[in-house]
Order: sequence, then structure tokens, then C-alpha cells
Amino acid sequence: MRFLYENSINWLLVLTIYALGTLGILASGGSGNDENSDGSNIGWISISSSDIETFPTPSVSLRGTAFISSEYTVHQCVGLACIFGWYDNSYPGVDVFWINQTTNLQGTASSRYGTATDWEHYWYADVPITSGLNQIQVRATDPDGNDATASLSVEYIPTAPSDLQANTNDGEITLSWSPVQGATAYTLYWSTIPGEAFSQGVSADMSGTDFLHDGLLNGTTYYYAITSRYLAGESEPSAEISATVGAPLQPKIFSSSLIGADILLSWNTVATADTYSLYWANEPGVTKKNGTPISGVISPYLHGGLSGLPYYYVVTALNGFGESLESEEAMGFPPIAPPPPDGLVAIQRLQVVDLTWNPVPGVFDYEVYRCHAWAISTPEGCEPSPNGCYGPWERIGTNILETQFVDWTVDTFAYWYYVTARNPYNTSLPSYWAGLCVEP
Repeated sequence: MRFLYENSINWLLVLTIYALGTLGILASGGSGNDENSDGSNIGWISISSSDIETFPTPSVSLRGTAFISSEYTVHQCVGLACIFGWYDNSYPGVDVFWINQTTNLQGTASSRYGTATDWEHYWYADVPITSGLNQIQVRATDPDGNDATASLSVEYIPTAPSDLQANTNDGEITLSWSPVQGATAYTLYWSTIPGEAFSQGVSADMSGTDFLHDGLLNGTTYYYAITSRYLAGESEPSAEISATVGAPLQPKIFSSSLIGADILLSWNTVATADTYSLYWANEPGVTKKNGTPISGVISPYLHGGLSGLPYYYVVTALNGFGESLESEEAMGFPPIAPPPPDGLVAIQRLQVVDLTWNPVPGVFDYEVYRCHAWAISTPEGCEPSPNGCYGPWERIGTNILETQFVDWTVDTFAYWYYVTARNPYNTSLPSYWAGLCVEP
């Protein structure tokens, strides 16, 4: 063993690292040589975590530690410079490589070399994986050829498409879904009996992400489920959906425009539709299930009586056989003030006051106001007087992006608070007040 130190402090440090390195071998889960009677081939590699990711491609994120060295050799240094100096790739020099033995893909892990006080070598790697069982090995090595390995098995089973949709028409139903990472094909199952598509229904295999089911009788309801296929097998089925043959196609052209403080909505005519339904919400992602319905509308439709929130819409077509899929989403934002925030709560925490309130969709910030109030005694203790303030309202917070605020400037007084919300057009009315007496 060779040491390059210039003072007795560093000799003690080296002996400490040697002892830690020996203990690391006994506690390690990786494999390697442990012929440490002469200080050579000491070390290990471990895999501490493995998390599967599917975007943009299936991979497993591996993390761990390693220490391999035949000689504990560091830079020549003086005093504390040794303790706080970083090891580099040649002192002692630990490189980590990975290989997916199932796919024969291999690469180098990213890593951070240890220090004289934090001697483990930390590494991580994103290893591409394939469907089914993947055998992965990681190897740590030093410049003298000493090495250690650790292995694990990772099984990746693609999930079924979660967005299976059925667009109906005269005598046919078009099924579509999004691709699943790692899937090589798909199997679509259907039946005219609910709950039996996957277990008792008819199936068809396909490599694409759509399927035209034609030659059908109008008025018949079909139930569908789908699975992803991969080399080693098949995923669990998706949730079952239903569609009735002959229901109208989904409207394709859907737009919104502002007429004063109202929103004008327009869409294309669907040949087989008898009527249309609008669904709206103040958050994006509106559907037939979560939206507020307005039935029996025709295009164009003027939606009035709105507040200063963003409005999101979809439209569907209906006839005697059923209802279409939702159109693409349209959005409108009336140019008026938002509603005031609600749910304002004031709580004392040590010598500050924490304020929280409910979010208002579509606003870009909030403002907080405070006034001094008379204190009154109640059976529960002190409360601010319901008669209001004895001083002016002061704005104590502006440009607040979250639905919380800490008032750091309180003293042993009674206070009232309110909050306003601002959208791109105007500021809301004040929220309901929230008050408290600050205790010493």
C-alpha cells in the first residue's frame, strides 16, 4: 500500500478510510474480490433504488454507491486541504458501467466522486428496458483493473391504453386509443353484453391505434375493452366502454368568441344529429361526466350571466340512438372581475398569523388587507369586534401567487383580514373577513 501524505494528521485520516473500506465489504450486497490482507482489491458496488419510468421510452432509473481500490492514494496536500479536497477520477478512480443483458444495450453511469470525509462513490444511470424481464448488471472498476458487480432483474409489463374512445356513426363504430410505450400490438375485445367484452367477447389483434367496426345494426350497443401485447404476453384489460351504433359523429369544429361579457359558441352541423348539448366548467378537461350540462342548444349559442372566471366547453350531438363523443375543448374568458376568494382562515402561529383561502380559477395573483379592530371578551376568549375596524384598512400583501400568506408584522392586537383576487381584467370584491386576537 502506498501513501502520499506529508503530515501525521493525514496518516490518521488514511487509516480511518482503510477501516471504513474494510467494513464496507462486509456490509455490501455487490460482488467483488475481498483479498484485503495486503490492501488490494478492496471494494463493492450496491444498487440502492430502481424506479421504472415510461416516458419518453421505458427505462429504469438506478442509483447506488461503489468503492473500488487497490491503493488508497490521494493528492499530496497540507493540513485541512486533504479533508475537504474532492477525489478525482484517478484518485482512487471508480468508473461505473451498466449493461442490460436482455437487450445487450450498455453504457456509463453518471457519478459523483467521494471526498476524504465522504468516501463512497455515488452513481446513477437511466437504463433502457424492454417489455418483459430485463437482466441488468452494473460494474465498478478502478484504473488497476479491480472491479465488483451487482445485478438485478426488472420486469416491465406495458399497461392497457387508458383512453379508449368510440366514435359512432350510421352502421359503424370507430375505436381509437393512444400508443403504449413498450407495446408491440393491441387486442380489442367486444360484446353486446355489458361486463363480458374481455371474458366472453370477440377479439381482434392489430398493430395500429384505431379500428373501424362496421356492418353493424343501428341501435345496438357494443361494449369494448383493449389490452397491450408484448413479447412475453398481454397486459390486463382496460376499463370497459360502451357505444351505440347510429349515434351521431362528434362535432369537429368548435370555437368561442366574446360578445361583451358573454361567450358566443359555434360548431359544425352533424348530419345525423337531432340536437346538441353543451358542457362547461371553470377548469380545463371538461367532459360529459364532470361538466355542467346545457341541453337542447343550437349553434351559435350565447352563454351569458357569467363571472370573471375562465370557461371551458365541449359540445356533443344527439339523436334517437344516443350521444356522440365530446368535441375538442373551447375556452372563453369574460373581461370582468373575478369572484372574491372564499374560505379565508386566520390562525396564530407563535408571533405570526397564517392566512389561507381557496383558489380562484383564472386569477394571476391575490392581495391581502388588514385593519386593527376592537377586542371583545367572549366565553371562548378574545375576539375582534363585529363592528369592524377602528383604523383604516391597509394592504399588507400584493402579487401573492399562492393561496396563503404569513403576516409577520402583528402585535398583541385584534385584527380583521380580507383577500382580493385579480385576473387579467380587474380586481374582485373583498372576501369575507377573517379575524383573531393575537396573544402574547
